[in-house]
Amino acid sequence: MSAFLPFLAIVIYVSLLVIVFKKVKNGWIKWVGALIWVLVPTADEVVGRYVLQTKLCPESGLRVFHRGDKEGGLYISSSAPSEGFLRTYGFPFVEGRSGDGTYLRLSFVEGRPVQIEMPAPAARYELTGWSDYPVDLGIFGALLGENLPNENRHAGGFGGNEYRLIDRQTGQVMARFRGYGFNGGWAARTLSMLAGGVGGGTGCERRYREDLTSTMVERVFSKGGTEK
Repeated sequence: MSAFLPFLAIVIYVSLLVIVFKKVKNGWIKWVGALIWVLVPTADEVVGRYVLQTKLCPESGLRVFHRGDKEGGLYISSSAPSEGFLRTYGFPFVEGRSGDGTYLRLSFVEGRPVQIEMPAPAARYELTGWSDYPVDLGIFGALLGENLPNENRHAGGFGGNEYRLIDRQTGQVMARFRGYGFNGGWAARTLSMLAGGVGGGTGCERRYREDLTSTMVERVFSKGGTEK
């Protein structure tokens, strides 16, 4: 039933357009009205995609700003420590959090992995995990009605998120991956809701998402380029 609702909404909308088109006798008023009728559900979709590609996407992607010293250790705030980071990247220890919130440190002792509990993370570097990133649309925000008080809200179909590797001693962002998405104009979002959340949104910078952690760690703690 939910899959039929978007089709029904489109049929009703087009039917109203045809009725109005037939009833209005004045030629230019008829065509101006038809143009407005078409633009009402599509204008913010067109502007939104333009804003995404020209204003937001250039700021997205992976950026590496500083090199790190792996001897400082690594804290992964969103998961338990992994032995793979010790073997693959050569960290002396890796820290993380268990499911119940306990801080853990994993290191090799006499060639064997040993895990201990910690009162708090002590590693110098931290992988922060995903967090919302403010979407500032400037003048386009005013046009689209997106300048909302809560800047972290995924407003009007726009959303931003960021994944960071930071230096916990200095607060410097060593590297970050930023992505933006647009879920479509109001008409597209309405149809998506009627269809049970199956939408046709778009985004930028999908690269590295599957292996983002390893890519970021490799670029910060090994030699290589600094750009995405």
